[in-house]
Amino acid sequence: MNTIAGIFRNGRVELVGPIPDWADGTAVTVTQPEPADEIDITGNSPEAIAAWIAWYDELHKSNKDSTFPEELEQILAASKAQELKSWEAHGKRIEGLFPQVM
Repeated sequence: MNTIAGIFRNGRVELVGPIPDWADGTAVTVTQPEPADEIDITGNSPEAIAAWIAWYDELHKSNKDSTFPEELEQILAASKAQELKSWEAHGKRIEGLFPQVM
């Protein structure tokens, strides 16, 4: 059995992909595939909201063992240390530019 795919538009089936080498008059049967069990999580229906919550909970569980927060904290601490070091150097450099008023 050969299978081809198509899209139903304006009352016609438009074939997608290579057209098979079938003889004219070959009988075909068109059946609509069963809808996927997936729900569009961008909608506002109760099912879509429940699906989004389930997706979010699963996402949170998958990141539970991630070391990203610790790595980010180390990067930010190193960046802060460099910033403070630069701040002190800039401060010393501009001290001589302004006269002391007392």
